[in-house]
Amino acid sequence: MRSRNLRNTKGEIIGYHSIRRMLSNRRYLGEYSFNDTIIPGAFEPIVPQGLFDEVQRRIEKNKTGSAKHKAKQLYLLSDKLYCGKCNGKMVGECGRSSKGPTYYYYKCSEAKHRRCDKRSVRKQYIEDIVIHHTMQMLQDEPLVERIVDTIFAMQAQKSTILPLLEKQLAETKKAINNMLNAIQSGILTESTKERLEELEQSKKDTEATILQEKTATPTLTKEQIKYWICQWRKVNPDDEKSRQNLIDTFVNAVYHYDGELLIIFNHKDGEKKITLDEANASRSASKKKSSGSDTVAIGSPTPNIGEL
Repeated sequence: MRSRNLRNTKGEIIGYHSIRRMLSNRRYLGEYSFNDTIIPGAFEPIVPQGLFDEVQRRIEKNKTGSAKHKAKQLYLLSDKLYCGKCNGKMVGECGRSSKGPTYYYYKCSEAKHRRCDKRSVRKQYIEDIVIHHTMQMLQDEPLVERIVDTIFAMQAQKSTILPLLEKQLAETKKAINNMLNAIQSGILTESTKERLEELEQSKKDTEATILQEKTATPTLTKEQIKYWICQWRKVNPDDEKSRQNLIDTFVNAVYHYDGELLIIFNHKDGEKKITLDEANASRSASKKKSSGSDTVAIGSPTPNIGEL
């Protein structure tokens, strides 16, 4: 964020913590909380529960550091690669052949329990294909323009939370004025003093929440959005961290069939089917080195990586 110089309405640079707070904000589910009071369904939700839960799962996964980051090999398609035969997840594993070389591959989780006969696929092979076609997708200028328009339109939608907060603030201010008028009229008791202090604190809390809501949803221009997307064209496809970020940002899921791949990107109508011939051609174009068959059958290897 700092390198892109993105700033909020106060002119401050938007940090990762601000983004995380925004992604974890339950008000987008229609839930309103004040002090210890939580009101579900207080207003119309703007984020589906399923999507919100998935985002929280990803945040928790990144926070604790999943096993794939602790392993010697980084399985870039963990939680995104599915078997085309049974729709089960394909998980990262490794095994050593009788002659010594170690193989890294994805195996259908159902095949591990003999409930699917899908053959494993080499890790480097399929990851290279997904990276190549994701980079290719980002070269599609009309598509990038449509993505920019969509993101711009989504952020332009008026917040449904701010009007409620501003209404609450106005009512609190009115109540404070009424209390002050009562005090000026000579009505001053311990109860009125306590009530005034409660109202003043409520006013401060609401103002802070309004400020947080405004700064959590900065408005970017179309030029800024397009600049951010186009920066992905410059990433090094051989750098492991860049490859992971590219997949996490643009790839929703990948289905591996016997004769083709289906890549589902994170944009509307973002599906791409690739035959094995096309896949092999794209891998050659990416100039990646490979050896042996693209599918593997290694008996019962000792899984020193396990399910990722």
